[in-house]
Amino acid sequence: MQDSLAARLDGVEVGDLVRWNGRTAPEVVEDVADEHFDVRTAQHDYYRFLPSEGVVVDRQTDERARVESFEVVGDVCDVDLW
Repeated sequence: MQDSLAARLDGVEVGDLVRWNGRTAPEVVEDVADEHFDVRTAQHDYYRFLPSEGVVVDRQTDERARVESFEVVGDVCDVDLW
């Protein structure tokens, strides 16, 4: 994994709006822990990012995918209202 991608994955905070792997809609970071962070989509799908492995896990199907691209595009004031 590229160093800049690893730094972006490690630097997220609750409330950040993120996009990855060609997704066009930003999704909200809902929880951040030492080893992972969780993202909720507008459709209430959940994804867990594992920065040390460079993968994202679809929490509904347990399907794992390599994170090829990742960006923080903004933030929200209230995660629950997103």
